[in-house]
Amino acid sequence: RTTWLTRLHFNRPSPPSRRATSPSSSHLTTPTPPSPPPPPPPSAPPPNFPPPIPYAQWMSERLSAIQQLSFSSGNRSANVSLDALQGAAEAISDVLQSASQVYPEPDEANAMEAGLQMRKTIGVVLGLLQDMSVRSAGVVRVTSPELNITVQAATSGQLTYDTGGASNATIRLPGNITLQAEAGVPVTVAMWTTSADVHGGVLNASDSRAGPTVSFSVFANQTQLTSFEEPLLIALPVLAASDTVRNCVGQPSQRDVFERMRSGAGMCEGSLQCKFWDVGARAWSEEGCKTVPLNGTTGGIGCLCTHLTDFISIKVPVAVEDTAVELLSLDPVQRAAVHCRCSK
Repeated sequence: RTTWLTRLHFNRPSPPSRRATSPSSSHLTTPTPPSPPPPPPPSAPPPNFPPPIPYAQWMSERLSAIQQLSFSSGNRSANVSLDALQGAAEAISDVLQSASQVYPEPDEANAMEAGLQMRKTIGVVLGLLQDMSVRSAGVVRVTSPELNITVQAATSGQLTYDTGGASNATIRLPGNITLQAEAGVPVTVAMWTTSADVHGGVLNASDSRAGPTVSFSVFANQTQLTSFEEPLLIALPVLAASDTVRNCVGQPSQRDVFERMRSGAGMCEGSLQCKFWDVGARAWSEEGCKTVPLNGTTGGIGCLCTHLTDFISIKVPVAVEDTAVELLSLDPVQRAAVHCRCSK
């Protein structure tokens, strides 16, 4: 019996060796970490950046090419088509868009010189459209993302003319101008608008542009009228219709501020003013023009002027004397006047 147990014990199969079943050390491998991704390629610089030439020179070269392409037949030519002028307006728009990218902050001298060249080029297109309008006795218009130009023959009985487009502006002519049209004198109204800066005039640090640039000209017998006995009412657009709600139109009087406060509109965030481009001073000015609200309309401000040029709406700080408002009301019980002077 002992022998059988002993034999049974020794005849049992041996358990597998742990060492035998363990993988060989030569087969152990350490996972290789993934290689890092390659660095991104360097971003391409903006076109023509940094500017290789001064801004005014850059503008001159591109506008010269536009004129050679569109007006090779010569100015004031009856052979110029409306399609050619539309192409010129689109080319000017492309230059304005490129200029804001290549020269985001040009110096004042270069900006003013470039702006002068741009306005001269716009004037060439406008002059050709004017000839076309006189021949057709109708409306001719070219539109592009950054420039809209409209020339319309004035007719008897029509006093108001508009630029059309998204940034619509209007002008109301005095009655004596329409009388000339009734008498057979060819009268045309030329207008253009752009959201780009085509003047280069530096605003005060506290001022900001509140709308696009709008230009108006009136011609009688192909002669530009520079001054008028009666003021002309010009409606200038603003960037947002709510601007005329949040801001005062013109500098408010103390009574204006009081009326706003009483109506619940609150204090004005700023003052919207119309200004014109003073060619001699090379700056925006309000001398000789008056900013007025447009009754019954929203989204713009009125400008009464006795001359025509380039106009713009500008937001300036509110200037109320001593930042104080005098309030005067009547106590209905005591029937006595209550006078208060406060600064808030």
